[in-house]
Amino acid sequence: MACTSYLEPLAIPSPRLPVFEWEATADWESAHRREPDLFTHLHDLLATYGADEFAEPSLAKPLQAKPVTARPAFDWEATFDWKAANRHAPELTRYLSELLIAYRANETPKVRDIDFVREIAAALNAADPALKLEVHNVAPHARADGIRSTSLARRLLQGLGSGEAWRAVLEDCGHRIALSVQHARGSHDVSLLLVDSVPQKKEAITHRTNTWSDALRAMASALPLPFDAREPEKRAQPVRLHLGIMNSEAQKTPDGCLIFALSATRKMASDAAIKSMHDRLLQGLADGRVRAGVDVLDANRHLPPAFFKHATSEQVVDTFLDAKRKQFQAATARALAHHEHPDWWHRPAVDPDAPVNQTGQTLAQRQADYITLRANTFGVEHRYSNSYEHKRIEIVRKTIGHLVAIARNGDL
Repeated sequence: MACTSYLEPLAIPSPRLPVFEWEATADWESAHRREPDLFTHLHDLLATYGADEFAEPSLAKPLQAKPVTARPAFDWEATFDWKAANRHAPELTRYLSELLIAYRANETPKVRDIDFVREIAAALNAADPALKLEVHNVAPHARADGIRSTSLARRLLQGLGSGEAWRAVLEDCGHRIALSVQHARGSHDVSLLLVDSVPQKKEAITHRTNTWSDALRAMASALPLPFDAREPEKRAQPVRLHLGIMNSEAQKTPDGCLIFALSATRKMASDAAIKSMHDRLLQGLADGRVRAGVDVLDANRHLPPAFFKHATSEQVVDTFLDAKRKQFQAATARALAHHEHPDWWHRPAVDPDAPVNQTGQTLAQRQADYITLRANTFGVEHRYSNSYEHKRIEIVRKTIGHLVAIARNGDL
């Protein structure tokens, strides 16, 4: 699934009172066709310089594309070192500027996240060394030899028996997915948890399950690593891979899959629910309760509210919270009535109204703060949360800060 935007604004100059003599004879169509970025920038400058209170609304913006509320400036903008950013990370700084302009105008920017995924991953790892975020390509639809040659397969085999945990953003045919990996220590069992942000129909889920089952078998049958050949007892151990797939349905927009994947991997690194699931799945593989292969897991049941912070759809959040409240109430009632404690397989229920950020907001409160109205190029207005766009800006800004810091340290 390609993550492309359907909300691209029309780049046509709006009727306005000319300020410069050459405006009347300017070839706007050729300018837009040959240099669309420079054209848009010039159009914005002219609109600001020669603005007239009686001019018609700009046709360069989608119809009815007005923000519900004014977009406040980011706290860091007043002190942001644009000069250093342009010097040490010019392309990323240009992208940040584009994102800020689009965010304030309540327009969808031209998304270029994937161009900077390596830099972003490095910055996130520097900020949180425990994250251990990697970027891997995956080809579950490929033949067995092709699957074994992917960076994901090589990385999984490399970590066998290590007991290490790491996270990854998977690149799958233009779509990005979050993955959490936990290797067992002393055995070749591996627990993988995959969180996809986009919704899928039943037929697609079945197809994905079958495809990944074949892919895991191909990975598990790969030749042992050199260290296995030197240690016969390890060489004889079977490679058992279990993948749990969850579809959060947090993304109802055609762009933003990388931001959703990055957000999920960060939660995976710190959330007790994910660690508990890995522990239970590895224990199940060891004692035979869990078989190697693929299981589709209910995201509403297993994921805590923090995984839905950037959900674009109000309905998705409402459905999640309703399911979580019923689950929480039932678990609480059982515990009070029978003094039960969850066994090793059933994790404790999570309070759906627990704070999801440092300001103490619940999931519902946080989503309400980011609800906006936006029209696409067909004039159809959409109501959704643009929290993920806010998060994109923050991630890009912090990545620039990381690159600037590296450059300055190198100059010392």
